[in-house]
Amino acid sequence: MTRKELALRIAKYGIQRRLLRWIFGNPVIAITMMRRDQTAGLFVPVELLLAEDDDATTCSVTYVVPSTLIAIGDDAELLAAAKALDAKVEALIASCVGRTSESSS
Repeated sequence: MTRKELALRIAKYGIQRRLLRWIFGNPVIAITMMRRDQTAGLFVPVELLLAEDDDATTCSVTYVVPSTLIAIGDDAELLAAAKALDAKVEALIASCVGRTSESSS
């Protein structure tokens, strides 16, 4: 997992907010998808932005649902792998904020 502290970079431009960009993934999942379509490599690993809200007591999580970028053709196997990745990302986020995937809907 790679972590980039964006807040350090944007502070010099007057933006006082804590931001954290995570780039994470599993190479086995990426290779599985890239065997079906090499352009999937543009979107795995997944990127996520954790941003402090204006009140500085809460934060938001922003990411693009992987399957919306990866499975744009008619490849059912690729779509299934991308949907499985969607579920894994949602489960990770849900576990970080202390809720189950079912309660996030």
